[in-house]
Amino acid sequence: MRSPGRKLLVEILIPDPGLLGALRDEMPTEQALFFLRNRGQEVKALGFPKTAWEAESPYYRLIFSEAVFRDISGRVFARPGAETGMARDLPGTVFRALLDDVEATLRSSE
Repeated sequence: MRSPGRKLLVEILIPDPGLLGALRDEMPTEQALFFLRNRGQEVKALGFPKTAWEAESPYYRLIFSEAVFRDISGRVFARPGAETGMARDLPGTVFRALLDDVEATLRSSE
């Protein structure tokens, strides 16, 4: 769901510290849709003790590396080089329609 003004801690695996500059340059400055999973729920599902998943609950991770979609002039744009699944199929879609579809899906799964 939309979270205006809400801050999330997003954990991103960076195997090479030399990639930090490129990551910073790719970070959206415009409105964007991030597909995230809660790290605490992930740790809980793996059977770790409650203290572990409570400690991880403030953190979120991208579902997959291409799970960020930008709103550029009302249309969906994937990050450069994105080639699979949703990242291949969504670019050019009306951004508002994508948000509506995601919100409807989330509401129906509650």
